[in-house]
Amino acid sequence: HELARVGGPMHLPAGSTEKTYGAVALVPLQGDVTSRLGRVWYVENRRDRVKFEYIGSTGSGPTVETSADEKLLKIPHLVDVKECIWAPTPLVLAQKLGCLKAEKELQNAWSVVEDLGIPRDSVKAEAASGSLPAGMMVARGHWAALEKHIRSGNIDALEVCRRDGLGRSALHRAVRTGT
Repeated sequence: HELARVGGPMHLPAGSTEKTYGAVALVPLQGDVTSRLGRVWYVENRRDRVKFEYIGSTGSGPTVETSADEKLLKIPHLVDVKECIWAPTPLVLAQKLGCLKAEKELQNAWSVVEDLGIPRDSVKAEAASGSLPAGMMVARGHWAALEKHIRSGNIDALEVCRRDGLGRSALHRAVRTGT
């Protein structure tokens, strides 16, 4: 809710999906069923493994003071890059971290495509990748529905020009699909 309150982008991924120093990923915790958002501080390229650092003091490992009330925890064990979810969107974070209220709020933006006959799995995949509802509607040829939602105020007209998590606007998707 904090992102929405300050007008932050609710669909963009947390950086690049490139597995390099400073990249952000959702990391499964060793010996636990939960995950945590971490940032890469060490890359072992030969074996596609990385080490992560986290804000907070949960777990074991050396900590570095970043401010009076915040500690940076560096975990020494290597994690296989295939086990992580790289550059997660706010929706993926809400789903994976069990934030049901935030997940519901983020999914509400996609209610405009419910009556278009698009399979629910396709809608979920688009939302998780950082796409925007207007882009999906255009890519699938639902121009009339998009126009209806813009006129009714359900979709902001500027969303047609706004870039999604993959760098595409609805106009890019229209050109690409020929609709």
